[in-house]
Amino acid sequence: MKRGNVAPLNFWEKVSVVLLEPETPGNVGFTARTMKNFGFNKLMVVNPQCNILSNEAMSRAMHAKDILLNTEIVGSLEEVLMSHDLNIATTAKGESRSRVEHIYMKPDELAEKITQTRCKVALIFGRESTGLTRTEKRKCDLIARIPTDNRYPTMNISHAVTVFLYEIFKHGSGTPIKKENGNIASKREIDIILEWIRKIIEVISRRERRETQIKVIENVFYRSFMRKREAHVLSGLFRNIYRNLNGKNTVERRSLNKCNLLPYKYREGYE
Repeated sequence: MKRGNVAPLNFWEKVSVVLLEPETPGNVGFTARTMKNFGFNKLMVVNPQCNILSNEAMSRAMHAKDILLNTEIVGSLEEVLMSHDLNIATTAKGESRSRVEHIYMKPDELAEKITQTRCKVALIFGRESTGLTRTEKRKCDLIARIPTDNRYPTMNISHAVTVFLYEIFKHGSGTPIKKENGNIASKREIDIILEWIRKIIEVISRRERRETQIKVIENVFYRSFMRKREAHVLSGLFRNIYRNLNGKNTVERRSLNKCNLLPYKYREGYE
């Protein structure tokens, strides 16, 4: 039932729990059980390495057998990424100053953002033995991590799922989405902005710096949960910046080159 300018928040309907190549049936069963505890029912399994409907899995699921029986099994991570607007990788590894892709959000920070959007969200958990690879994490939009003791940071996968779902449930239960906050930009809209920024970086930055610069900007944009209007304005801005940079005539380039102000791409001797 609507009240004024707000709508009920069905946050449990938009979040999928994704297990990538799970190795232990018991963990899959426990994951289904904790999902049931907090009202979530969308479980996806990518290329399972065990029988997720085994007796062990079913016994661990207890009264969540229906979630196991309705699990969506897919063959690749790409299928998950394509079917969701926001893909969140989880990791046990801490933040690294040298690797910008390891900048992460905490479960409570993530939950606050998720519960105020209408995006379809995939919460992705890696293999019990090795987790998600660096390449797999880079394919996702955000990285999240549960702060733990550095002496033993890795949690059991079902326990980690419990922490994330508890935070989402706590932040979302009974909390309405305000209309102005529901109009969040889609991943496609953000990707359009990032594509223009990539083109600009190719013009103004040295080749060896581009990958890091792009990843930093991606981190900032995906964590921002910007609105559609903001995305539209930024897309137009960066498009115009790129076109102006790329449209310099020869006389202007020579002048800027003498002053060392010309983007690297157009400097004499630059490759």
